[in-house]
Amino acid sequence: MSDLLVMVDSGAYSAWSKGVEVKIEDYLDFCLENSWVDYFVNLDVMPPRRLDHSGLDRRSALFSSAEFSLRNYEQLSKLLGPSRLLPVFHMGTPIRFLRRYLDLGCQYICIGAVSGKDRTWRCKEFTAFLKYLPKDGNLRMHGLGITDVLGMESFSWYSVDSATWRLEAGYGKILVPQYKQGEFRYGEMPVRIFVTPKEQREGWYQEGTGGLSHVPVSYRDRVQEYLDEVGVGIGKYEIVDVPEGYEIQRGKELWYDEKRTKIVRTLEHGVSTCHFARMKVNAYYFTKMAEHFGVISYLGGRSENCNCDCFDEFDGTIRARLVSFAYLRSKWWTDKTLNALKEQKLKGEEHVGASEGPSTTDSGSGGVVANAEVGSAWGC
Repeated sequence: MSDLLVMVDSGAYSAWSKGVEVKIEDYLDFCLENSWVDYFVNLDVMPPRRLDHSGLDRRSALFSSAEFSLRNYEQLSKLLGPSRLLPVFHMGTPIRFLRRYLDLGCQYICIGAVSGKDRTWRCKEFTAFLKYLPKDGNLRMHGLGITDVLGMESFSWYSVDSATWRLEAGYGKILVPQYKQGEFRYGEMPVRIFVTPKEQREGWYQEGTGGLSHVPVSYRDRVQEYLDEVGVGIGKYEIVDVPEGYEIQRGKELWYDEKRTKIVRTLEHGVSTCHFARMKVNAYYFTKMAEHFGVISYLGGRSENCNCDCFDEFDGTIRARLVSFAYLRSKWWTDKTLNALKEQKLKGEEHVGASEGPSTTDSGSGGVVANAEVGSAWGC
């Protein structure tokens, strides 16, 4: 099997938040056409956006949406199989739905409504949740939107996902692990460093705020050491006055001020000048953090191809990707991202097949072996 793991989410939550419908027929056709994908997340049904207009109370709305989600799972699993289709169980949903998924042969399940909850809430909910799980510990659990340290240590996840790596890069930040006793610590909360010269509140640039100017002098050498390990630099730029009507060079220049009298011109690609360089740093961080906790980290979120050499999302840095069907309905992104992932995965399979011979690994596992013991790490 290829080292790359690909999971496709239906994008039901994103579509629901925008008032867009995802039809099960369209999703099923997509899944069948892309049999090379390792896992598909069930088409989840969200409760009504406005309960006061639906005639339902919150409990009834959750029950109704859970029932429709179960029906979707039953329909999709008949053609995709239970080993590749992951249902979504939201914490707080009646436990009878978890039992029904298990009765249908579910082996791998997504746990939702967990991200952002505090440690006390997680411990309470997971303690109640554990007693309903199979005692053999073979059920794999995927934490939706979980890539923070507190979320990782609160439960024995088999896999997790998050788009934080890309979002933080877009906000001009890189994630760097704390450095203690001569080593970088991936089991502790990271340091978020604002490296671009853009002022967060107003969204425009402020001179002298880029690079590592926000980093204490005593820690700058450690940050530079970490960037060297990842293989990216700080980057260099210059601020230039431009005449009225000036047209910026895409990929090399950005407007410095709202009046468009100055530009920021990239002289050297790096984290202070290039969004993709920051993405590479953050992807590296989340990959290393997942290794520390012994889980698979699917990096989600839409990303585009880079025009420079500082980042290539298909260069082997990212070993597990989560993509959204709702976003894939945009034709240009389907062509540029999904096809690239498919090409990388198929090439990886050819390479493994040529060097190691036929694989005997169960195709449903994605070729990954991980400790899936339930309830061994609480962090309470």
